[in-house]
Amino acid sequence: MFHSLRVVKAGGKLNRNPEFIQWLQYVMKYRAKRGEFRFKDDTILDLLRKTKPEAELVTLFQSVRRVADMKIIADNLQVHMVLSSASSHRLVNDAWLKAGESPQQVYKILSLAGDSLDNNPLFIQWLRYIKLL
Repeated sequence: MFHSLRVVKAGGKLNRNPEFIQWLQYVMKYRAKRGEFRFKDDTILDLLRKTKPEAELVTLFQSVRRVADMKIIADNLQVHMVLSSASSHRLVNDAWLKAGESPQQVYKILSLAGDSLDNNPLFIQWLRYIKLL
């Protein structure tokens, strides 16, 4: 279904494409039915990386956060991006700054509550963010 999206073929903007949101909703339903490990967030991120540069994906995930019922998957994709790519750290921080995300909101996006903060790369990302404020 992902490759059938006209926007991917046309090189258009995914964040303004209702078919992309529909695809994400389909993925969420598929995982709910078949198990979350059937189509993991890192698989989604790998697919998207084949179609768009990292900077566009960061912007995409920020815009998807504003769509009803899409905030969790967008946050998860941001987390996976931070964990899988050192070059994304600054891009993600810049997107959060531009969106006016508070340190508390970023802490929540990174799902740090209840996690051990020792040697936690997401906690380090959060510290990078608050240093920019």
